[in-house]
Amino acid sequence: MKLVHDEKGAIAIEFIIVLFFILIPIFIGLVETARIINAQVVLDRAAREGAVCIMRGDPHVDPIKNVLTNANIDASGLQITSPNAGELKLTLPMVPLFGNFTRWVIPGDVTSYVTYEIP
Repeated sequence: MKLVHDEKGAIAIEFIIVLFFILIPIFIGLVETARIINAQVVLDRAAREGAVCIMRGDPHVDPIKNVLTNANIDASGLQITSPNAGELKLTLPMVPLFGNFTRWVIPGDVTSYVTYEIP
């Protein structure tokens, strides 16, 4: 089949458009989702570390913040609460990497609960 006129570059342009409007948003969504999963895993570890400190009788929050800092997560917005006796709740706000474009991926906060029992 012979191309009419000069249509050889049209396929490349269409590929770039598809790449930009379909594959790039999928990649950005994957990156943001991976960040959320990583934050959840690290926050769970920090909550367990906090529960261990409470059971030892050391209620300082430094070990919790150290876990987050060692994982390169900003702990400045971390909220530590104890809704009930024997429970610890950590809430960390998530800031999107790509601005408002990924607001549909980021839930806003990552929360971790841990229940502990003091012997």
